[in-house]
Amino acid sequence: AAADFFGPRRLLQRLGRGRRCRYAVLIHGDESAPRNMSTAPKFAEIDVDGPYAHSFLHSQLSSDVQALDVGAGQFACYLNVDGRVQSLGFLRRTAEANFRWLLPADNAEAVAKRLTMYKLRAKCTVTQALVDVAAGADASIAGIPTHIAAGSGVTDPQWWNACIAAGVPWLTGAAQNEHLPQALGLQRLSAFSLKKGCYPGQEIVARTHYLGRVKRRLAWVDAGALPVGTALSHADTDIGTIVASGDVRSLAVLREGEYITLDAGGRAVGFSGWCDINHP
Repeated sequence: AAADFFGPRRLLQRLGRGRRCRYAVLIHGDESAPRNMSTAPKFAEIDVDGPYAHSFLHSQLSSDVQALDVGAGQFACYLNVDGRVQSLGFLRRTAEANFRWLLPADNAEAVAKRLTMYKLRAKCTVTQALVDVAAGADASIAGIPTHIAAGSGVTDPQWWNACIAAGVPWLTGAAQNEHLPQALGLQRLSAFSLKKGCYPGQEIVARTHYLGRVKRRLAWVDAGALPVGTALSHADTDIGTIVASGDVRSLAVLREGEYITLDAGGRAVGFSGWCDINHP
């Protein structure tokens, strides 16, 4: 208990004061490292319920909500007016008039507030609460069996690392409101529609798809526990940032190019491929 309170080096100094003897303290790992080494964030669900829930969400989210059958699920993102992704989530239609949208907890409150602001007279309610996420049979998210239950926001590290391995860029912190859906490879996850009606950011997404070319893409890097927003460089040139961090592997949005190793603030990390390699 004393070692926890003072820290090992401080305790060593206190024990040695005024005594002609030697002490040794074995330090296992990095003193500054957090006790819970998993990078998995907490998750929450936004619950939208009511007779107009489907039409309201269809007008706000990027995916075709009206085509979603009861019992089915799909990725959907919420864009800002500049077409950047505020949040990526997995939307389930649990009943004819009920939808539950799984997303990282650190932006759930802001997203729920924004949805409520645009709800106007739509006959539906918007609430949000923390959930526990682990492997299970409630949903298949990018091919990953997923169990979602009311809880305190506990996320199974194995489930989280499976999402990173599948190239699912759940956005937290500095990664929000920064990237176009195409740069995050969200066409691979069918997270946005080019055929449905208007939604926030839709014009920019469509223009980028039909007239432009995205020069940044989602990639894996062989390094874990990198803070979201960490800048990556190559040959002394900034080329991108970390958008989601796993325990042993992370996701980054990078400028297109040919890379072997990258620099993350003086730390060499390996480049291990583009997530959308089959979806140019």
